[in-house]
Amino acid sequence: FNTNNLIESWHSHLKTVYLGRPHNHRVDRIIYILAEKVELDFCRDAYQIRHGIKPIWLSTKERTRKKLAYDLSEEDARNMVTINGN
Repeated sequence: FNTNNLIESWHSHLKTVYLGRPHNHRVDRIIYILAEKVELDFCRDAYQIRHGIKPIWLSTKERTRKKLAYDLSEEDARNMVTINGN
């Protein structure tokens, strides 16, 4: 799983949605935006997902992996679990 793509996507979202046009923001302004705006939006989204108000967004690969996991029989799942590295 390539997390770099997620980071790049989030960085682009941060720049376009939260920071706006000027590209030379002061550090205190960026900290304020992260602490007051981004955190609030993140907490709201997490709450909505946790309570079923908003669906969680999964990539195609994640949806495929989730489907494979749910399609496993309980016996197959138990055989895949290792205890204490064995």
